[in-house]
This record gives sequence, C-alpha cells and structure tokens, in this order.
Amino acid sequence: MDNCLSAKRQIDSIDVLKYILSVLIIAYHTSIFADIDYNASRIIRLFTNTATGSFFVISGYLLGIRSFSHTEQAERLSVVLKSAKRLILLWAVWELIYTPFILYKTRTGASLSEILVSDYLLGSYAHLWYLKASAIAVIMVWAAKKAGFSNRLLAALACLLYLIGAYMLSIEHNTAYRNGFFFSFPNYILGMLLAEKQDLISRSPVGKLLVCCAAAIAVYIAENCFIWTGQSSFTMPFACAAILVVFLRFRIDLSADKAKLFRNISTLNYTIHYGIYSILSHFNRSGAIAVNSVELFCTTLLITTALAFLVIAGQKKLSFLRILY
Repeated sequence: MDNCLSAKRQIDSIDVLKYILSVLIIAYHTSIFADIDYNASRIIRLFTNTATGSFFVISGYLLGIRSFSHTEQAERLSVVLKSAKRLILLWAVWELIYTPFILYKTRTGASLSEILVSDYLLGSYAHLWYLKASAIAVIMVWAAKKAGFSNRLLAALACLLYLIGAYMLSIEHNTAYRNGFFFSFPNYILGMLLAEKQDLISRSPVGKLLVCCAAAIAVYIAENCFIWTGQSSFTMPFACAAILVVFLRFRIDLSADKAKLFRNISTLNYTIHYGIYSILSHFNRSGAIAVNSVELFCTTLLITTALAFLVIAGQKKLSFLRILY
C-alpha cells in the first residue's frame, strides 16, 4: 500500500511539473523580458529552453513505467505502440487545426508547395514539431525493443544520436536537428532509464540527490554561458533529468480530479498557446495593440488557460473534444 501511494504521489508530482513546463514554454515563445532587460531575458531563457526536453524525458519516464508494469514482451510492445498511435492522432488533429496559420505564411512570399513541404514533411508549425518528434521517438523505441536491443545498447545509441544532433546544431544553427531522431528519442530513452531506476531514486538520500541535480543544472548553465549559446547544448539532458528527479522526490498528493486537470491543462496549454501568441503578435506588429513581452506572455497565458478550461468543460457534453488532448 505504501509503495502504491508513493508511486501515485510521484505521478501527481509529474502532473504538476508538466503544468509548470507548459507555462515555461509559453514564456519561451513570447521571449519574455527580451525587450526589457537582456540579462534577465538570457537567464530566463536558459530555464525555459529546458522545458521541451523535460517534456520528452517525462514522456519517456511515463512510457517506461507503463511498459515495465508488464512482464511479457508482447504486452510491453503493445503499450509502446498504443502510445505512438495516440501521439500520431493528436499531431494530425492539431496540424489540421493550425492549417489556416500555416497557409497564412503564403502572404510572406513563400509558395504554397514550399509551405506544405516545410511544415508538414520537414517540420511542423512552430511548436507542433514536438508531437511529431514524440511519435517518431516512440516508434523508434518500439522498433528497438522489438529487435531485442538491451537497455545498455539503447543508452549508447541515444547518447550517440544526441551528440551528433547537438554538434550539428552548434555548427549549423539549424533547428532541423531538434527532431525525433536526434533530440526526442535520446531524451525518451533517458526518461525510460530513469523509470528503470525509480527505486534507486526513491531510496537515495534527499540531500545527496539534490546536490547531484544542482550540479547537473549548474553544468548546463555554465556550458550555455561560457561555451555554447542557444539550443546547441550538450548538457541539457542532464538538466532535464535533474528537474524530473527533483520533482519525483516531492511526493505531491493530489485528488484524482486535480491531477487529471493539471495533466489536461498542460497539454492544452502547449497546443493552444502558439495560435493565441501568433494572433496577438500580428495585432502587436500592426499597431492595433501595444504590449511588451511580459504583457504578451501574461495575455497569452490567460487566454490560453481560459480556452483550455472551456475545452475540458465542453468535453462533458461534446465528447469529440477529448480528441484535442
């Protein structure tokens, strides 16, 4: 009973963390403080930049927890495949919703064929690359597990792919390398390895664990301040893992309804916010409104959260809305 309660509180902690990360992603996209204080903006960006990577690590951790709960290989593969199908459906739905935003780019001079190729085949509209990258990562996990890859081999492969992607990103500054292959899959594997070591994390002394996590985050900050800048960080996975490990030790206890609400709001915050941000930015550039980055962040977060609550409330009468999250 105590182990079940501990596991539930760990998942509750993750639901709270996912909500916090969704807010950090909004702060990242709205470039909060960029037009007010450069130094403050740079410090904030160091932390907001870890949000997407942390989401990948969390997803890998939860996938590991669900798959490890089964003893049969076929059942484990079924869990992974089911997760991939859900991600593909969610990505397809939101790509359809964002199609008007994608087509609006034709006003910038790009041809329709160029827009469709760049958004649907190579990338995805702004933030939606996360859903496609997650689906690719899960499919890669399924294929590797089906082929009989050991965890040690998976860890080595994940490390190699991440290092290649981070290196190419550092020399070319091409965000195409932040994809399912070089970025999402390695972080998923990291999360799954943490799930395998969850008992060790639970038993480790809190003080020692916090020191190790603080050191990992400090190394990430040092690298980004003195070596690389932007998204080309080699040590980001350590920081993302450290953030998750810290929350796994918090043991937050929520009711089932509150935990579900945090979980659903975080998903909808992620999927909805960029549309709101794009609309507000358009009016800001046109002079219809005049807001700074902090006001843009607050307004985007407020409207996004309100819409998320409306979707969740509306799903009780319009069940098809459940497909949005």
